[in-house]
Amino acid sequence: MRWFVYSLVFNNVIDIARRLLFQSFLRGVVVLVLFSFSVLQAQEYPTTDFISPLNIPLYLSGVFGECRATHFHTGMDIKTNQVEGLPVFAIGDGYVSRIKVSAYGYGNALYITHPNGYTSVYGHLQSFSKVISDYIKQKQYQKQRFEVDEYLPVKFIVVNKGEQIGKSGNTGGSGGPHLHFEIRDSLERAINPQFFGIKINDHVRPDITGLALLNMDKNRFNSMPLVMNCLGNNGLFVPVQDTILLNSEAIAFAIETKDKMDGCAGNNGVFNIRLTIDDVTYFEFTMDKFAFDETRNVVGYINQKLKELTSRNFQQCFVLPNQSFDCFKSSTDRGIYLLDDNKLHFVKLDVQDFQKNTSSLQFYVQKTNTGSGFKQQDPSFSLMLLPKETPAFFYKDLKIGFSAAALFDTVYAPYTRLAGGTISPFVQIGKSSDCFYSAINIGLRCYPIKEELRSKALLINKNGGGSSSCGGSYEDGYVVGKTKNLGRFVLAIDTTAPLLRPVNIVNNKKMNSESSIRFLLSDNLSGIASYNAFIDGKWVLLEFDAKSATLKYRFDIPVELKSHELVIDVADERKNSKTYRWHFIY
Repeated sequence: MRWFVYSLVFNNVIDIARRLLFQSFLRGVVVLVLFSFSVLQAQEYPTTDFISPLNIPLYLSGVFGECRATHFHTGMDIKTNQVEGLPVFAIGDGYVSRIKVSAYGYGNALYITHPNGYTSVYGHLQSFSKVISDYIKQKQYQKQRFEVDEYLPVKFIVVNKGEQIGKSGNTGGSGGPHLHFEIRDSLERAINPQFFGIKINDHVRPDITGLALLNMDKNRFNSMPLVMNCLGNNGLFVPVQDTILLNSEAIAFAIETKDKMDGCAGNNGVFNIRLTIDDVTYFEFTMDKFAFDETRNVVGYINQKLKELTSRNFQQCFVLPNQSFDCFKSSTDRGIYLLDDNKLHFVKLDVQDFQKNTSSLQFYVQKTNTGSGFKQQDPSFSLMLLPKETPAFFYKDLKIGFSAAALFDTVYAPYTRLAGGTISPFVQIGKSSDCFYSAINIGLRCYPIKEELRSKALLINKNGGGSSSCGGSYEDGYVVGKTKNLGRFVLAIDTTAPLLRPVNIVNNKKMNSESSIRFLLSDNLSGIASYNAFIDGKWVLLEFDAKSATLKYRFDIPVELKSHELVIDVADERKNSKTYRWHFIY
């Protein structure tokens, strides 16, 4: 074990060595206690009712609850060897309670409710079994819409344990072929599927690669975080400074950690993080279950300032003032530690995956009057947004409003007027790293425009070198849209209809050797709102893949080698529309 050597006096060195030996001895006891606690938790769930949804060894590209950019992952992503079309099976007896088809999110998704009260979810499917596919296609034609979300009557479509219900795919927001798999309870809370006996081989301890300390005293909003790398092996890690001298009266911690699994090269999230200071638990996080309306807590849990500064994800081991999340199991003083003396304080961060593989980060902190851990930055700001309030106020070119639950913490936001903007000022409000739990309203003052163009105006977020629509409506000289983060905003007018470009069809082409007709569909500003196709005057189903912007009609008419007329109407969110026509032979 590496000894701590950065103490100021010899007695401190001896004390550090003694305590670390003792902590190392206790490590096995702590792991046993954590293991026993997790086993008790697991016993709340049936472990023999369900089987695997795939008949291949299970390797994960994503675990339950790991941190994504805007949400905690609600299931496990099971690798399918980079191919589509593997058979997917019902994990237990039950009935199909919901079928959802979308160009986004889970794509083709199936929900099966089981007699024990739980519901299993299968996402990104390439296709459904025939009885399910026939049912949902009938609904699509009935509603004349590709995207549908159907809730089925109890036991309308019954499935048996081990019955094939579809094939794995890459539909919706998937980044590659895999099966997204979930288990939910009767309250629609997502639960870690590994509690139900879904076995994953994992003997690899989590890796701890970074530590961040944050100033939480009166200067917390204008202090730069202190970031350092961590070193270690065999589950024991230390930061590059074993004893950290600080010039603060209150501190908090954030940790960069990731987990690997047997046979998997990628990084996954961890199951449990526990912070203890001088053997007192100050914060514990356990990724066991959470409600879907809690999933955006990730943008408060991952420190956004550190992400912007370092491009690294540091998980905060403290609770923000206006944050509540079911996976925060305990906290003392919200995880904030008061440095009210000049003594050494022993800090331990234990990290665990679901299989109880555990790693520990250990170090000391000490307050000193000469410490220079936290550097100050320019505290200037224009706007101060306070959580737990519901203000609606004006500032220069802005009109702002938000709910009491929207903000995790106080936001200090500088305001700058930038060059550019044709129908409004081009402004920067804070930074894109200023993220919110729920959307806030931002209205930007509009220069005089014709009344008939007001419905075409919208708020544009120009963060990250790109543009995204915040929607909006004209209200007394402002266009008010919704956003979940600050940054650069400007108004624009969208009068351009979506563009539809044919991929494999030209006028009068013989198409009997093709299985489908394909197009590329795009829009310049507000986004696609609708698309409808008609062959010889009858509505036909178009499938849309948002990842590739591909619109597809799969032939479901008989081959007669006669001429047909295809008409496609497309419209965007600002109601700009266009009709495209082709003739083809099939």
